[in-house]
Amino acid sequence: VQIPSLLDYGFYDITYPPSTFGNAGLVFLSGSPLLKPTTVTSHELAYDRALPEVDATVRSAVYYQVSHNLIRLASAYSGNWTCQPAPGLPPCVDTGLGFLSGNNYSFFANVGSSSALGGEIGVSGKIGPRWTWGVNYAYETVTDHLTYSLPTYSVNFQNTTPRHKVNGHLGYSRNGFEADLYGHYVSGTRMPAGVTPTLAEYYILTDIPAYVTVDLRLGYGILDRLHEQRYKVV
Repeated sequence: VQIPSLLDYGFYDITYPPSTFGNAGLVFLSGSPLLKPTTVTSHELAYDRALPEVDATVRSAVYYQVSHNLIRLASAYSGNWTCQPAPGLPPCVDTGLGFLSGNNYSFFANVGSSSALGGEIGVSGKIGPRWTWGVNYAYETVTDHLTYSLPTYSVNFQNTTPRHKVNGHLGYSRNGFEADLYGHYVSGTRMPAGVTPTLAEYYILTDIPAYVTVDLRLGYGILDRLHEQRYKVV
């Protein structure tokens, strides 16, 4: 359970910054005491099996997770800048300079839920006394169930979560020396980026291509070697 913060509950601000699009305009930001806490329901089924013939272990799991009552900063404007409060919020307020209709009205709100379905399988083992290895594959698909339109893409797990991930590892150790090589693959996805030239949306989704990263770790256990030599001398 994730309880709303005091900022989510009671933040209130009216400012007059220059507009992103070149025009001065009223900006209204507000929390909401009507927020519900975010709750997560998760189900998982896992299976492990040892393979003594090759000194390895297989691990696999499938899961389904749902996050309810997501809390995000929502924006109430539409293409014609008409104030449209989220369900459950009071009508547009009078600021003394006129009602907020025609201005940017942003607030914290429960915007719906998001579910994730995925699975993972991996194999790891040893080759002799010095070598270790491992490889695993993970798949995840996310579906958003939003109850309020969010033009700023403050919630878009469905289109911004990579579906495929592969990790590999090869390690070697001898006399205190350690070397580990790691490889990671992540499939293509999309991410919010940039400002559109119109008032229809603040952000657009841009494509992020698949990528591969490689990491190398080298280490030497000095204290372990000193500890070992001390006992040899004694």
